[in-house]
Amino acid sequence: MKYFVEYTAEDPLGLIQYEDEVAICNYTDMTPKKFFLEHVSKYRPCLFKGYGKLWPAYEKWQNETYLKEMAADEIIYAE
Repeated sequence: MKYFVEYTAEDPLGLIQYEDEVAICNYTDMTPKKFFLEHVSKYRPCLFKGYGKLWPAYEKWQNETYLKEMAADEIIYAE
């Protein structure tokens, strides 16, 4: 018996065509159904530009004082 991931990763008929570029998606109008139909079911990645800025971590990682408090004596390399 195969795991579901292994089963769905197979392409016995060679139907999956990969693109050279990753699609840029608009997270404001993306629905779960649209995401599944256009990307998941076709094995196509997509990039949600700017979405990370909505997360609370984005503000925290911009704050050098916060990073020093959390890291203590550890060295953090970040860009």
